[in-house]
Amino acid sequence: MSLMTVNQYAGLGASNTPDDVLCLMNDIGCQLSLKNVILRSNAKKGAASAFEAGCNSAYPERKQIFLPFEGFNSRSVNEPCVHIGDMKLASNIASRYNRRWRYLKVIERKIVAATTFQILGQDTRSVVRFLICWTGDGSLDGRKSSGGTTGQALRIATTYNVPIYNLYRDEHRQIVEQFLKKS
Repeated sequence: MSLMTVNQYAGLGASNTPDDVLCLMNDIGCQLSLKNVILRSNAKKGAASAFEAGCNSAYPERKQIFLPFEGFNSRSVNEPCVHIGDMKLASNIASRYNRRWRYLKVIERKIVAATTFQILGQDTRSVVRFLICWTGDGSLDGRKSSGGTTGQALRIATTYNVPIYNLYRDEHRQIVEQFLKKS
């Protein structure tokens, strides 16, 4: 299987991301949309919603939102730019990156599996250019994280050598803030 890197980024993070970071994520989503960089995310509350809101304030069509199933967080594939990918394929890939996979409930597996599309695209061969997130532990590889979607995304991204910017880390936040000042 041949992989390609696309002009897209994954924007995600913990549902309990601090408010100041959510504001920064909103700004990032807007600025990257203005620069024609496509957001890949999910419809989860918190960080993902902040990136999407920023994107929507500039060019709402410059996003790909992946749902684990129809109706997740009241979202639908009938909305523009909202998708449900091949969940069997996503589950096959996701199970390799989650040591607790066999203990997850069916609905949890779907939610975790959909993360695959955020990093690898709907075709699972189009790797994002970079990932921006916030985790409570500042992780860059998701190894300490439990079965959550951000940890899952970090594990997949690490395998594919995707640059990761975790806004928990001061040095990463400074890089992103410098980018926004130049925009």
